[in-house]
Amino acid sequence: MNRYRISIFIFIFMIVTLVTAQDSIDKLMADYHIRSNIDRINQILDLSEVYIQSDPAKAMMLAEQALNQSKKLTSGDGEVGALLNIGLANYFKGNSMKAIENIDKARVIAHELEAYPNEAVLYRYLSIIYDAMGEKELAIEMRMQSVSTEEKAIKKDAMRKAIQYDSVAISRALSDTFMTEVSKKKMDVLKDKYEYELKQIEVKTDSLQKQAEEKSIEIETIKQEKEKSENRISFLVQEAQLKEMELSRQRNMLMMFIIIIGLVLILFFVLLSMYRFKNRALRDLRNANIEISLKNEELLKAYEKLELLARTDPLTHLSNRRDMMEKIEYEKRRCDRSGNSFVLTIGDIDFFKSINDTYGHDAGDYVLTEISALMTTMLRKQDIVGRWGGEEFLLFFPDTPLEGGRIAADKVRLAIEEHTFGFSGETIRVSMTFGVCEYNKGMKIDACLKKADQALYRGKQNGRNQVQLSLDKPQNA
Repeated sequence: MNRYRISIFIFIFMIVTLVTAQDSIDKLMADYHIRSNIDRINQILDLSEVYIQSDPAKAMMLAEQALNQSKKLTSGDGEVGALLNIGLANYFKGNSMKAIENIDKARVIAHELEAYPNEAVLYRYLSIIYDAMGEKELAIEMRMQSVSTEEKAIKKDAMRKAIQYDSVAISRALSDTFMTEVSKKKMDVLKDKYEYELKQIEVKTDSLQKQAEEKSIEIETIKQEKEKSENRISFLVQEAQLKEMELSRQRNMLMMFIIIIGLVLILFFVLLSMYRFKNRALRDLRNANIEISLKNEELLKAYEKLELLARTDPLTHLSNRRDMMEKIEYEKRRCDRSGNSFVLTIGDIDFFKSINDTYGHDAGDYVLTEISALMTTMLRKQDIVGRWGGEEFLLFFPDTPLEGGRIAADKVRLAIEEHTFGFSGETIRVSMTFGVCEYNKGMKIDACLKKADQALYRGKQNGRNQVQLSLDKPQNA
């Protein structure tokens, strides 16, 4: 009967252990999915920050997606970050009031979460936007609120540390005092008890001593009779003790065997569950990493494509005005340090309007693309050509003096003049006029471009299809 009960107890214990282990595993999986979703929200917010200035609409769409997921997870930090990105995207779109509305919503959530450092940052953003709107008083007020919130965060942290330190010290002092009082009272009680028991022992000792003297003779007479009985009883007791020890040993071995079997089974099921959980978690993690990697590659390709479109003229595939200015500004800083010079040349197609009027706009587009390809093949690797606007092109010659720029521009002019432009069975004669200006240290790029444009205009007045140099250097600014 006892063995049957023990087996049932072990079986129930194993089931309870397995259920508890399964609950722990499910909780771990739930925590893993929550962390995974929060990581995805953070990745979306990081990508949204990339697009805030270059593409506010794209940034707002990603931030709204992160906001919806944060609301589902009840992640206050995620909502704060998403609302901040939405507000900044509205600001760069020119909608300052909408930006203030969203950032203020984020500030309210941060205040409710008692995330005072984040609330202080949001007040600073509001101050910047109000200042840009010309609302100086509101900007100053937001700045003061930011400072006040930062002080609140510092005070809260200091108060928390002070309370923690004081509570430990007070608890320790009370504990020491209490234990001292208890020890004193306990020692007093033990002392009284010891004195009382000592007196009782002395009284009992005197009584027993008298009884022992009276019965010593009687005991001596029956002592010999008991010796035989005691020897027999001692033998029987020893035999019974040996049998009891053997039975106890067998019971202990059986219990130990059952316990070991139960522990082995429990350990087996626990290890099996952990192995399955590990494999499932690794599989989910691997799939999530693959998915994230694919999404990152798609986003990177899309970003590179957008970046290329933003810097390239769609018709000629040359650098546009923005890209040319960035490259020229970079070369300007380098030349200002080294003292070298470079040449900017503006070229314009002669009588381009008459080409459009005579042959059509498709012919005009053909001439633009053909000239772009021709100029690209004739320039050096370090030279850059871009479409400056309409039928104008900008040629950029790094580390080149004025005379070198004139020679290069004249080679391009001559090649265009001798090139045959055939379109829809018609031969179109095309020529270009160029204005050349040399940049020297301390000049402004706009001034250099203006001088090149003036030289181009002078070439147009002198009969076109020629290269004109700037007459003098621009004034330093």
